[in-house]
Amino acid sequence: MNPGDRPTAAPNTSTPPPADTAEFVLEPTTPVEVDRAARPTAAEVLGWVAGSRGPWFPSAHARATGIPREALDEPLNELRAAGLVAVAEWVRGLGQGYAITPEGLAARGGPAAAGGPPPAVTPALPEPVGVDPRPPVVTPALLLANVLWFFAGLVMAVRAGAGGWAYLTGRDPAALGRLGAVTGLDLLAGDWWRLGTNCFVHVGLLHLALNVVAIGMMGPLAELLWGRWRLAAIYALSGLAGGCLAMALHPTQESGNPVLLAGASGAIWGVMTSLAAWLLLFRAELSPALATDWGRRMARILVLNVGISFVPGVSWEAHLGGGAAGFVAAGLLNALRFGDRWRRAAAAALLGLLPAGCVGGLMWAMRDGDAWAPLRNRAAAAEAARLAQAEVDRVRAAVEEHNREAAPLLDAIRPDKVHPAETRGRNLLMFGRGRSPAAAESRAEVAGLRDTAAELVGKLADPTGVAPLDQLRDKARAYADARRRALDRLLGLLAAGAVPDAAAVKALKDAQAEADRAWPGAGRP
Repeated sequence: MNPGDRPTAAPNTSTPPPADTAEFVLEPTTPVEVDRAARPTAAEVLGWVAGSRGPWFPSAHARATGIPREALDEPLNELRAAGLVAVAEWVRGLGQGYAITPEGLAARGGPAAAGGPPPAVTPALPEPVGVDPRPPVVTPALLLANVLWFFAGLVMAVRAGAGGWAYLTGRDPAALGRLGAVTGLDLLAGDWWRLGTNCFVHVGLLHLALNVVAIGMMGPLAELLWGRWRLAAIYALSGLAGGCLAMALHPTQESGNPVLLAGASGAIWGVMTSLAAWLLLFRAELSPALATDWGRRMARILVLNVGISFVPGVSWEAHLGGGAAGFVAAGLLNALRFGDRWRRAAAAALLGLLPAGCVGGLMWAMRDGDAWAPLRNRAAAAEAARLAQAEVDRVRAAVEEHNREAAPLLDAIRPDKVHPAETRGRNLLMFGRGRSPAAAESRAEVAGLRDTAAELVGKLADPTGVAPLDQLRDKARAYADARRRALDRLLGLLAAGAVPDAAAVKALKDAQAEADRAWPGAGRP
């Protein structure tokens, strides 16, 4: 991060970034004291801005007149709030310039009041200046998302029958898991999406309130200084980095149970350190007194929050990961904004590598880290049990399908059910009644048994993958095929209608005997 390439407008405030009562403690503001007699009025400052041939620079005016630079902040704020002056260009060595607006000219009775053309005034705080004066959008969206996510979890908890009070007091871990909190076992199971959703899950109403206050107090200032999409990027990257570091270093409790990670603290720490990064980058653009005051109170806030990070139940790893990522991301985003072509390309590449590095480091810890050994063993045992149960379920399903589709057909062509039909058909042939009505009925009966045997052969063609069952099915298929051939032979003789010769009778009897021999062992599994 090189402050030399970052023109910006210093915020006209003597107050450093605020913080919430849980993650940050806001010290009482100590404004820079300026002698009231030395402080010019807003009307005087408006006259100086109007009389300048180009942008009016407060720093240059202060040096030329001996007026304290801090004395110009309050009247400038009043004029900007009234829309009488607007931010113009920034010039190295001179700082931020200001120009009068058409409304300001009208107030002084200038050309705008007479209907003349207004002077060219740069719109308030353009992008190159580095400050985004538009109303915050990302901060309200984050606040709304966190609140709605929490109350969606409350509805889920009530519907699940766990009771709303347990959820509101943070004593319903099952509801937190359903809502998107993350544990090491979730990651081992492939639920990587939880690294994003856990930043919106809160362990009880108090946890939510503290983080919402933090976002509401720091978010607008960060959005002003960094802009909308940069704040969103800092928040997202910090939340991801905090979750990855917390999971990598501390995946289990002392009892060996997995740690459940939830909360926006990592992302909030990233926003806080991004404000510290802004102060370091643009300290030269602030008045010395303001920069010193801001820096001193930022340091106190950081030290206090480091202490809070070691309170039991608070993940210092998430705070550290989120804070480091927010600081680095802020510097890279600033280089992407103000650097030359090569620095912008390098910053863009490093921004892409930042989340990849976080996830890659977590994956390495999951695979090789000692802290993950208990969870790896537990996950392996659970996977083995799952596979065993899946195999049991598969075998059961295969057996049920066999008994539902194949077994009834096999029962229909059992030897004891086929023999009477075969005997009737054979007797009709032997007594020369192959063309009688009784012979026609016999042919229909034999044809039905033959079709059943053929259907069973088709159903038993594909193996199930269950070795014992497939062995029984192979035997059943061999029997059905042999029985089909015997019935086909008998059906052919009945269709001819003539008395068969001895060779034909012997062939029929041999086919029937072969089918009978194939029957033993062909039955239900």
